[in-house]
Formats: sequence, C-alpha cells, structure tokens
Amino acid sequence: MRIRLLAGILSAMTVMVLFGAQQASADGSFAWDATIKYGLSSRHWNTSSYGDQVIVAYSDCKDSGQSAGITYYTIRLYQAQDSSTNDKLIGSPVNYACGKKLQYTWKGTVKGEYYFMIRKADNGKYIYVTGSVTYP
Repeated sequence: MRIRLLAGILSAMTVMVLFGAQQASADGSFAWDATIKYGLSSRHWNTSSYGDQVIVAYSDCKDSGQSAGITYYTIRLYQAQDSSTNDKLIGSPVNYACGKKLQYTWKGTVKGEYYFMIRKADNGKYIYVTGSVTYP
C-alpha cells in the first residue's frame, strides 16, 4: 500500500500536514513517500504486540535537481497517548544522511498506537523522501 504524504510550512513555527487515512496492511508494514519543506507527521498505525519498529528512508535531498543545502533530516517515533497527555517520544531522534538508504530499528516497543515525524532545516527548499515502516 502506498501513501502519498505532503507537508509544508504555514508559518515559521507551524508544520502543515496532509496524509492518507488508509489503514495499515495486515502484515504490519506499509510504504510511504513525502515531499517536505520543513516537516511532517505520518499517519498513525497500531501494533498488536511487543516488538521492534523499523523505519527505512531515502532522500537525495535535492529540490528540482539542485542541492537543498542540507546533509541530513531527522525522524522521531512517537507513541500516541490519550488527549490529556503529550505523545511519548520513543528513544532519541535519528538523523538520516542524504543520499543513503538508511534503516533504524526502535527495539522492544510496547503494544499501542504510533506515528513518526520527519523534520529538516527550514531553508525554504523541498526534498522528496521515500521509505517504509515495519511493525509488530
């Protein structure tokens, strides 16, 4: 299943997010792609058990064939909480280098609802990122 994600800036402090509302496939994985100016939040997915969550991502960090002036972008994994508490950051933010297909595994996550956020320098340039998520 492919999901098209698109994000940009509403203001210097606000991240605009547009993402698909499709449900994750039964096998615990989905592919995604995104064009981002500053950052985005992915769709949410539910894990059925304790286990590892893996995010693979790639970007050449170019805007219309030209360098976007960055060397990395950052991915953070969150566990959604109820509306009375902030969502929980899982582990530390992970930097993904431009021009390399990288994989990071968040080990031993508990059953729950998750999503990831991607951020890059807010320099007015867009980058295209593609990847996949695998979860228990």
